[in-house]
Amino acid sequence: QITQSELDISRTVGWFTCRYPAWFDLSDVAIGDAAQSIAQQRREIPSGGVGYGLLRYLGPEQIQTSLAQGYMPEISLNYLGQIRPPDDDVFTLISWTPDAQDRGLERASDLPLTHQISVEAMILNGQLKVLWLFNGRRFQMPEMQGLANEMVGNIRMMLMTAESASVAQSKESLV
Repeated sequence: QITQSELDISRTVGWFTCRYPAWFDLSDVAIGDAAQSIAQQRREIPSGGVGYGLLRYLGPEQIQTSLAQGYMPEISLNYLGQIRPPDDDVFTLISWTPDAQDRGLERASDLPLTHQISVEAMILNGQLKVLWLFNGRRFQMPEMQGLANEMVGNIRMMLMTAESASVAQSKESLV
């Protein structure tokens, strides 16, 4: 893992994103255990995936070429983490907020999509917000709405399972 003390980011504006390919095996994993299984598998990715980007964009030319020709997944999930609006002060950025409806397009409409489906998720003001981007030539809105609804159902089931497990564990500790 690269620590902040090892990087000179003094001339950097913005935030860093570490994108890397990952496959999470959920074979034979109950829906209630899926989040914990994914978290464990993520912890096992060497250096949090930073090595992939370093090799892909800054590594030896042969490795860059090889990784550039690699498999491009059809689905991308980008979890942006918890976003808290800044307190009102002189440094408040009012031109951009993740949930602003009038902020305009984030991507040029004539650019090709890098993935057939891109899911961007964040926690904003304590609530999960999910943005679905998809290839409209391949997928229809009702199909994508069905996937989104299925995702909501699975998240609710995971939360209920985790809550039930937490209550059961609390009762055990009282005995």
